Amino acid sequence: MDAATPGNVGPVAARRASTLRDGELGAALHDAASHRKPGREAREREIEDEIADRVIRVVGIDKPDVPGAPGHTKVTPDVAVRILENLGKGEPPFKPELGKGGASWFVVEGNPYTGIEPAKNTPVEVEIAKSAKPVRFAEPELVKLLDEVRQETAGEAEAAFRKRFGLEPTTPLNSKLRKSLARFHDQLAESRMWDQVGQRVRASPDGVGEVVLGEGSRFSRSGAGKFAVVTDASKLRIKGGVEGLLRTMSEQGISAEAPVQQAAEAMARQAKWAGRVRGVFRYGGRILIVVGVAADVWKVYHARDKVKAVVESAGGWAGATAGAAAFAAWFVPADTAGPLAWAAHGVGTLVAGGIGYWAGSSTTRTIYELILEN
Repeated sequence: MDAATPGNVGPVAARRASTLRDGELGAALHDAASHRKPGREAREREIEDEIADRVIRVVGIDKPDVPGAPGHTKVTPDVAVRILENLGKGEPPFKPELGKGGASWFVVEGNPYTGIEPAKNTPVEVEIAKSAKPVRFAEPELVKLLDEVRQETAGEAEAAFRKRFGLEPTTPLNSKLRKSLARFHDQLAESRMWDQVGQRVRASPDGVGEVVLGEGSRFSRSGAGKFAVVTDASKLRIKGGVEGLLRTMSEQGISAEAPVQQAAEAMARQAKWAGRVRGVFRYGGRILIVVGVAADVWKVYHARDKVKAVVESAGGWAGATAGAAAFAAWFVPADTAGPLAWAAHGVGTLVAGGIGYWAGSSTTRTIYELILEN
C-alpha cells in the first residue's frame, strides 16, 4: 500500500487525479514524469488540469464576509447565536478583532461581491455610527496596495503552492503549473491586501473605514458598491436589537429541537425565572436560552443536556420488561394446550419485549433534562 495513501484506496499512480488529495497530486505527477509508460503525457495533463481546477475553485479565499445587501453582513448560524449571546450580556454584538484583518465588514451601498462562504447564510442587519474622517480605499489605492503585496509574497506563494500540492522544491514547473501558481499567488496577495486594509483602519483614530468599488472593479464580480470596515466594536449595533435578531433566526429556522425547547421552558418554571423563554439554541455543545424580562430587557442562560443514550436505554429496557410481562400474563391460560403453546408463549414474549423496548426508547428519547450552568 502507498505510504501516503490512507486505507485501502490504492497507490496514487493508479487513481484518478480527481480522487487524490491536494498533497498527493505532486507525488502522482512525479510518478507519471518518472516512468516512460504509454499515456504518460495524458496522465501529466490530467494531474496538471486538476491542480489548475482546484486553484480556480478557491477564488475568494479569506476575503471579507460581505453579501450583496446594504447595511447587512452574513454569518453562520453558530456566529448568529454568539452575537445573540453578546447582546444578551450587554456586550457589543461583533468582535472585529476576530474578523479579516482585525475588522468587521459590511455592505453599505450597491452590490459589491468579493466572495462569501455558502455556510454564511444568516443575514444580520446592522447600524454603523458615522465617522467624521473614515479611512478611504478606492480602486487606485487598492491596486497599488495589491501590487506591493504581490512583490512581497512571491516566494511565499510558490512555497505554499508547492506544499499544498505536494510538489518538491526541486520539481520544475512547466507553463501550465506556472499559470496555476500565478492564480494561486493572486489569491494569496489579494487576501493579504484585505488584511492590510483592516489593519490600516484599526490604526486610524476612528476605527472606521470605507472601500469604494466602481463598476467593472477587479475586486467585485457583481457590480459597484461600498462597504464599511469597522474595528471599533462600539460603533456597531444590530438593527432591532435582540428582538430583531431573534426574528431573523426564527425565519431561518435556527433553534434547538422541540424537546430541548420544552425542557428549557420547564427549567424556567422550576427556577421561577422572571420573564418568558424567547429562544433556545444549540452551539458549541451547549444550550443558550434567551429570556425576555421586559421591553428591551433580556437575560441569557447557559445549560447542557444530559446524555440521551442512557435515558433511551433505560427507557427501552423498562418498556421491554413491561411488554414481556404483560404478554406472559395474558398468555398463561393458553399454556394448558401443550408444547406448541409453550413455544408460542416464548416467541410471543420475545416479540412483545422487542416491541416494548422500541416503544419505551421512542418515548424516552425525546426527554431532555437540562442542567443550568453558571
